[in-house]
Amino acid sequence: MPSNSGLRPRAAVCLVAACLAAGRAGAQTPDGRHPIIDTIIIVNQNIFDRQQELTLGFMARLADAIHIRTQSSVIRRMLLLNQGDPYDSARAVESERALRGLDVFRQVQIDTERLAGRLAVRVETADGWSTKPQFNWAESGGDVSWVAGMIEDNLIGTATSLTALYSKTPDRSATSFLYQNPHFIWRRPRLAALYQDLSDGKIGSWTLSLPFYETAAQRAFGTSGEVARDRVLEFRDGFFQDSTERHALRFSVGTGFAVHATTHGYFRVWAAGSWRRENFAPESTTAVPYSAFVTIGGGIELARTRYVILEHFNTFARREDEDMSHT
Repeated sequence: MPSNSGLRPRAAVCLVAACLAAGRAGAQTPDGRHPIIDTIIIVNQNIFDRQQELTLGFMARLADAIHIRTQSSVIRRMLLLNQGDPYDSARAVESERALRGLDVFRQVQIDTERLAGRLAVRVETADGWSTKPQFNWAESGGDVSWVAGMIEDNLIGTATSLTALYSKTPDRSATSFLYQNPHFIWRRPRLAALYQDLSDGKIGSWTLSLPFYETAAQRAFGTSGEVARDRVLEFRDGFFQDSTERHALRFSVGTGFAVHATTHGYFRVWAAGSWRRENFAPESTTAVPYSAFVTIGGGIELARTRYVILEHFNTFARREDEDMSHT
């Protein structure tokens, strides 16, 4: 069948295939090199699709109005693709995985397109609802326990999580604050800090780490610690019998590096050490004994990575990555 352009059918098909190959993710240029990323386009959508705004109910429009969308800078920080780098489809897949790992998006998609003959990477995200009021109440044997508070998984659009809870049980009450930041100070470090003010003590713990943020990452480092002075409850046959005072101080550090790492698998070596002072004594004791412990360890890890993307598995209306790797 003749075409309007005068090309024969076989030539026309070849031309269309060549054009699609040029714009396809991970396609190579004629000289065998991966195309260079000229620009990165961030499209960060709200919880509900704006194109359907007229058909949305009042609650959906209200949710979009009060929700603060994830900032473009946060999305860029998580990408493993940078402007000026050769395009790598495997790193695009890992970038999607890293964004979904923030647990603030219901949808993540990374694709490529041509703009004036230049390669552009288009990153499109859609936020999920991140503000979660908490209230639980239970009664058993005449004893009442309840929890009230708030969890915000995407504080002012920064993908930072802040949790504030108050709990009351027959044995104790507790006020808890948990702060988690996936890009503390700069691009990759992660920070988690927990503080609990108990009616019979106080507990504080933290973790600061630079993890293996991608399969091909070369090194990782982390440190954590705990400071505690609280009461440990002792039960026998389901009934409260006694309590012990606990004093704890712990510092841990660990590091690892990859002997070999690609986007498909890795061989890693790690080492870790911990110093811990943890003492238990009856509450009536005025001088708690001093005991210190040191633990060191090391290991190797060999893995062939494989992930499966599922929906409606552990979360509602969000896609998530399940690790099916052989390790």
